[in-house]
Amino acid sequence: AVALPPLNAFLARELIARGANVSHRNENGASALDWAKRGNDEAMVERLAAKMRENPDDVEGWKMLGRSYAVLGRFADAVGAYAKAAERAPRDAELFADFADALAMVHGQKLEGEPEKLVLRALEIDPKNGKAAFHLIRLLRRTERWNDLVGLLEQRSEAAATNEEKISALLG
Repeated sequence: AVALPPLNAFLARELIARGANVSHRNENGASALDWAKRGNDEAMVERLAAKMRENPDDVEGWKMLGRSYAVLGRFADAVGAYAKAAERAPRDAELFADFADALAMVHGQKLEGEPEKLVLRALEIDPKNGKAAFHLIRLLRRTERWNDLVGLLEQRSEAAATNEEKISALLG
């Protein structure tokens, strides 16, 4: 069997070969090259999804699938992939931070509710997780929980000062 490229990639190559201005952007800001690349990305992600159905215990694969869906803006699918990964890796702080991020996107970029629980879980696993801390700071500002925000920032400032002292001592 002959492997054929995805139709949209084939069409983009044909347009280029015929001298079409593929860098021209449509009203949404997308070019023909963007369109072709998106199709290739979608096909790769679908292949990864099929692989995950065959090998459901692959935590790294589920995380990669979640990130891939998120990059494509398919946040509901990303949530599903991250949920599968979280079942298999309940102590992965970065995973929970990414999971919260995707779930917040599904909920209109709101971290309140289940995304907040995932952020707190990430920080429980790793109090120094930067992405989870960033999300928590955003959440506390958005919900005007100023006392909690001040406490969190003070903790982070103390840790930063301690790290700065350690670096200074090493550089002597």
